[in-house]
Amino acid sequence: MEALIPERGVYVFGPFRLDPVQRTLRRSGVTVELTPRLFDALCYLVQHHDRLVGRDELERAVWGNRTVDASSLGKAVAALRRVLQSEEADANFIVTAPGRGYRLGVLVTFEASP
Repeated sequence: MEALIPERGVYVFGPFRLDPVQRTLRRSGVTVELTPRLFDALCYLVQHHDRLVGRDELERAVWGNRTVDASSLGKAVAALRRVLQSEEADANFIVTAPGRGYRLGVLVTFEASP
């Protein structure tokens, strides 16, 4: 994955804590299991939470130069939505901009590690 890690720490959004260095996602303190590709996709979206991430950009970041089925990205985003699903009716963690890409629909903060 080509995402840059600015420094050691965790990204916090909703009940989640994402550690890109340790490659862990926790929901309210409980580890959430993700496949490596799903983790990479989520990590990229979280690290670029301040903007819309284009479909081609996200595909390159997760799969590199590999040729993948056109539906692979959509399936990955759908799987991430299921993982991030919240009891809060208004929590929309991943927002689709039809034909353009995806962005996170929640506030993300970064907590640096000492």
